Amino acid sequence: MKTFSRRFGSVWLGMSSVLLTGTLLAVLCQVFFRYIFTFPLGWTEEAARILLVTSVYAALPAAYVRGEHIIVDIFVNKFPTQLRHGYIYGLKAIVFLVCLYLAIGAVLQMTASASMTFVSMPWLPVSILYVVQCAALLSMGVSVILTWADPHAYTPDPAQVQGDN
Repeated sequence: MKTFSRRFGSVWLGMSSVLLTGTLLAVLCQVFFRYIFTFPLGWTEEAARILLVTSVYAALPAAYVRGEHIIVDIFVNKFPTQLRHGYIYGLKAIVFLVCLYLAIGAVLQMTASASMTFVSMPWLPVSILYVVQCAALLSMGVSVILTWADPHAYTPDPAQVQGDN
């Protein structure tokens, strides 16, 4: 299960990397056309913003699976093992429910914005943002379920952390 969730995270990390590269290319294109050719393109700024937002959502499952998300665990690591595991399972349940709640919101936004397009890119529907958001949040929820039995998928092993100091 751990191998599957690592590969699952790697797919999302790859997608996030592609979207982040697209952001960089859109910004470079904007700078190049605006300052070299003095012919600013209307779509580059909006495209960069869209790509950056979607890359952040796409990175969520990968960050969770790899344990690279932000967490303050100084107090958690001082708890006895049983209490620490119970606390982590509670946090995982909260993360799962929040992801589910936000994914439902993304579905509602998809349906509400189905006929809308971006001003500078009329061929791109606004709902595409919410498709990526929903897929990433559902994948994050699946990652929580896949790593449910492993408390160290949420926080690092205290012995490992003490060894790093």
